[in-house]
Amino acid sequence: MADNTTNTNSRVFFSYKSLFSIKYKIYTVGEKALPRPIPLDAVAVFAALLVPCLLLGRLVGPLFGLSPAVAGFGLDLAVTALCFQVDPQGRALPLFLADLAAFAFRPKRRSFGGGVLRTARGKADWRVVELD
Repeated sequence: MADNTTNTNSRVFFSYKSLFSIKYKIYTVGEKALPRPIPLDAVAVFAALLVPCLLLGRLVGPLFGLSPAVAGFGLDLAVTALCFQVDPQGRALPLFLADLAAFAFRPKRRSFGGGVLRTARGKADWRVVELD
């Protein structure tokens, strides 16, 4: 008779996507171990937002009595942390926003073969024809 109990160490995957979504993390810098591993995608988001946050730091810094560089760097840290704390639909915020933008700009009308349907738009003829 087969044993119906499940092993507590086994994981059940419902799609292949979760099998191949490997989260790469940085554990050490040089020979120094980090107190907490940093996800590699968080480093990419931090680098992508650094210049806009430094520009915003010029506006926000004087309000709090900070130098623009410190304010921009702190703002970048806060925005990056916020991006990875908020997870709409179980995904990281940058991935969710990228998918949302892709949905907004992709063509919505498709054929059964997957091609894009282009419909010709013409003006409607609203003239009334008189019958004798």
